[in-house]
Amino acid sequence: MRTTSAPPERLWAWYEATDRAPEWDPLIGRIRPDGPFALGATGRNKPRTGPSVRYVVTEYEQQVSYIEVSRAPGASMAFGHRITDCGGGRWRVRHDVVCAGPLSAVYRLVLSRSYRTGMASALDGLIRLAEASGPHDRS
Repeated sequence: MRTTSAPPERLWAWYEATDRAPEWDPLIGRIRPDGPFALGATGRNKPRTGPSVRYVVTEYEQQVSYIEVSRAPGASMAFGHRITDCGGGRWRVRHDVVCAGPLSAVYRLVLSRSYRTGMASALDGLIRLAEASGPHDRS
């Protein structure tokens, strides 16, 4: 969790610019959406390490939160993203992951450290870019 002065519309613009996600998220190698970023959106996420996986956006409230779910053999992983108003022109940004299913304990054991450090770096990168500009701004 981090706080920022970047407004929700700018943070959200970085979420929507899926082709630019590797610029701020060290866990992502490439995202290939099947269509617009919205509830029910699907696509493929290729982590920097590991196989490409399909995802679906299962929850979506524009400029507030979304959850993207990927499946792996024996488990699913729900990646949450939330923006909350702290007041005074400050915003709290939170990313988390919930792993469920019969093999979830194994995935948590193997992935928890890299997810913890990677998600913290992703928050830092997202906020750094969002505080500077939007993904489509031209300098």
